[in-house]
Amino acid sequence: DFSRQSKQLEGDKETHQNRIRQAEETLGLLRNVMLRLDELDLLGSIPAEQPDGSDLTERLARANEALEQRGKQLALLDKNVSQFESELNKNASREFIDRLEHEKSKLPDFAGTREQLPILTDLLHILKDQQQQLLEMGENIGGDLK
Repeated sequence: DFSRQSKQLEGDKETHQNRIRQAEETLGLLRNVMLRLDELDLLGSIPAEQPDGSDLTERLARANEALEQRGKQLALLDKNVSQFESELNKNASREFIDRLEHEKSKLPDFAGTREQLPILTDLLHILKDQQQQLLEMGENIGGDLK
């Protein structure tokens, strides 16, 4: 009888230890997701309704995957914007580069690459307009030479 109870207690102990391990793993996943979510500015967002009976682990995995995707996309954006600015610095006039730096200095210190996109878009439109003016001037000069 004692041997049977001892085995039963060992089995129960192992079951509880497995549950504790699973809970610790889930807690670790949750901490990781919370740290990543904390990086986002979600103060103004309204929480969505949560359907009953959904699997917490699955949700955490999906949230973690989405945050990893976001991180990869932001890294790609940073790389492309850096490459774009490098090309601009090679070919642009000093006045244009000064204007770019001035516009960027208006951004808050915590502003990231995404906040720079409207500035870069506006400056790209300026370059496009200048290119069009140069083409028209070239056509006018070419027409005068004929």
